[in-house]
Amino acid sequence: MTSSTSPWRTPAPNQVDRPRTPVSEVAARRTTIVLALALLLGLVAALSPWSSTSAEARSTVLGNITPATASFSDGDSVTVGMKFRATATGSVTGVKFYKGSQNTGRHVGALYSSRGQLLARATFTSESGSGWQSVVFDDPVDVRRGGSYTVATFMPEGHYAVTSPYAWPDAGVAVLGLAGTYNYGSDLEFPSSSYGRSNYFVDVIFQASDSTGGSGPTTPAPTTPAPTTPAPTTPAPTTPAPTTPAPTTPSSGFPSEATTGVPAGTALSAYTGPSTITKDGTVIDAKKITTCLVIKADDVTIKNSLLQSGGCFFNVLSDEGNTGLTLTDVEIDGQGNNGSDSAVNGGGYTCLRCDVHGTVDGFKAQTNVVIRDSYIHDLATGNDAHNDGIQTLGTTNLKILHNKIVIAGSATSAIILSTNAADQIRNVQIDGNLLGGGAYTVYGGYDGPAVAGKVSNISITNNRFTTVIFPRSGAFGPITTADAPVVVTGNTWYDGPNAGGSVS
Repeated sequence: MTSSTSPWRTPAPNQVDRPRTPVSEVAARRTTIVLALALLLGLVAALSPWSSTSAEARSTVLGNITPATASFSDGDSVTVGMKFRATATGSVTGVKFYKGSQNTGRHVGALYSSRGQLLARATFTSESGSGWQSVVFDDPVDVRRGGSYTVATFMPEGHYAVTSPYAWPDAGVAVLGLAGTYNYGSDLEFPSSSYGRSNYFVDVIFQASDSTGGSGPTTPAPTTPAPTTPAPTTPAPTTPAPTTPAPTTPSSGFPSEATTGVPAGTALSAYTGPSTITKDGTVIDAKKITTCLVIKADDVTIKNSLLQSGGCFFNVLSDEGNTGLTLTDVEIDGQGNNGSDSAVNGGGYTCLRCDVHGTVDGFKAQTNVVIRDSYIHDLATGNDAHNDGIQTLGTTNLKILHNKIVIAGSATSAIILSTNAADQIRNVQIDGNLLGGGAYTVYGGYDGPAVAGKVSNISITNNRFTTVIFPRSGAFGPITTADAPVVVTGNTWYDGPNAGGSVS
């Protein structure tokens, strides 16, 4: 949590003069081994499956995941927080933080505007000894869609939870986490500094407004509209501004056509905007898109929309170094084009509740990609197609969480980490998915000493493997190339004669 611009601090008597920061150089060296072990081993527990049963979890960024280090001791009181962007209009009702057993004292939570104006504060009461703690503001604070805010918690004894590095941005249903933040002081202060890609496990509690397509508990469950043959349109600039219902997160089970894609009742109009997006913050809402999209801007949002084209090599391409692309409640129908490559290719994107089918590959994932609560199925075959549900040829941050990926028998894999073709594959979490099909269903990224230097922090945990395609999930088995240092634990059979038993 050090910063190159941190101010100099007066040292304690046993310290030499040097910059004091929330993770000092000495502290960082002292915890390097702890953090490394936590990332390689502890994240198995830390990155638990995305919960779809809790209303609160649906309205936060971090859900119920846990940090690599629960109670780091920094020595000075500090306010830590999370900068986030609201992706729906609604209200912030409170704040959460993760508490380690050594994190004592009176904790105060707060919400700030992007300029540091205090919008709400509340003192945590009736805390447990450890784990997630929540407090509700006396009055909810209305926030606007697209606005940036910071939630914060004051840590009086200088203890806080941390995972570093963390794969920001991280998308909740109606909020997008952007960065961990901090500021030193003897009382609650606006945390405006950041260190690397640290996450200090402070989270927002958000309630989207029903009128803005939020994720309230009374919204209808989605269904996927039947595909229709698109009529050609000539791209022309447009400013979409529809209001559409949003789906509820499924209360149980895994994603399906009923819980992914365009929500029920959404009226789609033809997309006539540009095929190459160059304006930051562009929003495409409730559109039927029959062109291939190239993203060359930051913070682009595509939601409640059908992308349907059989003529695209990539239906969505995001490989220009842009960040913050979010696809939410989107169906991508490649119409069985076996000359295509993938539905989405590139980095810096999040796909939430996406229904992907009819392309050769589902996703090509580079760095800073999150694929969550999505359904990948019925990929295009023929012409010696080499099908993968999700494929990476190199990444330093990739999350594949609570998806259903079932690939036909001729496909290669549901998920493949192609280490031999990559410079490096690091910080990959494959957690809580339903997986099936392929030669091996999951290629885990480690296949011997020759690639050892390319691989770190890969975990394949708590997944369910189905026998619907082959008796052993894949034609040859469920998992391969997943020896240490890849962490493989908690995976079980979803069905078949060994249902509920461990997958090995």
